[in-house]
Amino acid sequence: MSVPFAPETFAQITDRFSMSQFFTKIYTTRSKRPSLKAIVLQSKISPELLNDIIIKRPDLDDFKIDVVKLSSDLYRISLTRKIGEGIFNGIFLLDISNYGSWVVLTNASNYYVNHVIESFYDKLYPKISRIYFNLEQMEKFVNIIKDEYGGKSTFRGFTIIRNKRVWKLGNEKYSSGTFNLWEENAEEEIKKQSLDYNIKIIRLNFSIKDKYDFILLRANISRKGKCSLLYGDFNNYYYNVILKIIDYGITWREFYSERERSLINNEILLNPFSITYPEKINMIDLKKLSKHINNIYSCSIIHNGNPYFVANIGDYQEGSSFGVTVLGNTVTITPITKGTVEATWKLTEVVQQVLGDGLISNINKI
Repeated sequence: MSVPFAPETFAQITDRFSMSQFFTKIYTTRSKRPSLKAIVLQSKISPELLNDIIIKRPDLDDFKIDVVKLSSDLYRISLTRKIGEGIFNGIFLLDISNYGSWVVLTNASNYYVNHVIESFYDKLYPKISRIYFNLEQMEKFVNIIKDEYGGKSTFRGFTIIRNKRVWKLGNEKYSSGTFNLWEENAEEEIKKQSLDYNIKIIRLNFSIKDKYDFILLRANISRKGKCSLLYGDFNNYYYNVILKIIDYGITWREFYSERERSLINNEILLNPFSITYPEKINMIDLKKLSKHINNIYSCSIIHNGNPYFVANIGDYQEGSSFGVTVLGNTVTITPITKGTVEATWKLTEVVQQVLGDGLISNINKI
């Protein structure tokens, strides 16, 4: 017998134990139901301040929030937003048991999650910030999950955005746009297509099976730190997936940390990193990148043409500043007077939104 599934059923969750029982009962049955989305965020503020923030922010007038504390680290939140003539409301859980990380748990529709929950938290940057994963990082993360379950993983498919490299217009094999790749060895197909297209991964769908091919977990992960449970025991999902996303995020927080310009023994030290692509970045992509960052940041373009691109970027919301250069197939990002983890990680994602997913790596301090 399937469990009734609607936002109001969240009212029966009063603590972590009842939360675990509730979700395990639902997601270990074979009945049809919405996925359980877990959105991992970064924040150190108290959730009880959210209502005060809305009151003080005119740009959040279309949101209304009610925060109920269930325990020291678990909240039930009702969030409503007016969009046009419509009113969209729902209930979700907020877990803050891991310091510096928030986990939103919701069974709501994709529309509500995208246009209400995620939109709300995106507007609260930098008090609350996102984590971002590209193709390479998602593949590594799925291997981490596989090891935690002690099983074998199956990549069921990818959702990607594919844009032609315009100087290769002679290759008409594929069109541009958003696509699902479900064939065997889809990862290799993506790598092959990345030679002719800018490829950006949106979502990776996967299953974890035991040695008898019994499915232990069906889930997907998005590039914005959102993992959706389709089937599996909630406790295992929480400890083997959600907490591992947090741990993996901490690893990348360490990568992006302490990169701003420093002065040691009267010597200025810079700590840049790079995003590398399979082929040279051409002039048309550079112009797209210039336009995109101008729409998001305070930006001074120093040079915007072949053979290279140079810009100084200021995150006016957060206060960090960066030098961005593009030469050949490499983008170099250099945090300057201030370069927080949140702002640096966000800029890396902004670049990849235009140029596609690249290989992110360190550069020796200069």
